[in-house]
Amino acid sequence: MEIATVAGKMNAGAARLRIVGLVLILFAFVLFIYFTRKQEQHIETQKTEITQKDAVIDQKSVALEKVAVVDVRRDEIAKILTEYNKLRDKHDTDGLDSLYADQLDQYFKNLKNTPKAEVKKADKKYWQSFPLDKFISSGDPEISVNDDGTAKATQNGRNCRDPKTCTDQLVQINFNADNKITSVRGFIPNG
Repeated sequence: MEIATVAGKMNAGAARLRIVGLVLILFAFVLFIYFTRKQEQHIETQKTEITQKDAVIDQKSVALEKVAVVDVRRDEIAKILTEYNKLRDKHDTDGLDSLYADQLDQYFKNLKNTPKAEVKKADKKYWQSFPLDKFISSGDPEISVNDDGTAKATQNGRNCRDPKTCTDQLVQINFNADNKITSVRGFIPNG
């Protein structure tokens, strides 16, 4: 009987150990599921943060590209202005004609909504009357580029019909998206 009692105790102990083992396995499985869910949530949070940071980087990249395009455009306009001033000083109507759009909205104060051929005629007539006319720019032009591709340049200087007759003048030149001049206006600054 003693053997049966010992065997019964051993079976009971083994059954308890199996139950404890089963509970430990079940507890380990629950912990595995819990930490896996936590890790999945952490990964999702990181994915969301990465997506948000990528969107910010994309926005900044687009903004930088726009700034670079505007800078390039300003440089192009500055070169055209330099060429315009050289051609104007030489009274080169053919060269100036190549810088103009087919139709100009305004050309100084007398011509509005006029084809560039009329501007060329007006320039020839003006320079026949004032053969010593010269525009002396002062400082760098102020150039602004619009979102629609048009641009405006403003240049301060002195317009001299002859070396003794000079007046301060502000010249505003507008450009279309193709870098062609669409308007030239002269203003006498206040003050």
